[in-house]
Amino acid sequence: IRTHIIREEAARISVPMFMGNGERDSTPDPWAEPDYFRACPDITLHLLPRSGHCHNFASTRHQQWERIDRWAKSLR
Repeated sequence: IRTHIIREEAARISVPMFMGNGERDSTPDPWAEPDYFRACPDITLHLLPRSGHCHNFASTRHQQWERIDRWAKSLR
């Protein structure tokens, strides 16, 4: 995402958030993205190895699915 475009909207999101990016995704700096979501009580950033923007086509996609599953279970 280009969070600088939606800065005000991003700052109002107040739920836990999982940010999944490919290691060669379209986001120029994935580590900077969480800073825009200041009201989120939990932000998890996961960079999927050997993946571009289409994570579900990556040979490593199962790693992201498993990480999302663990993250979701941790919110209970």
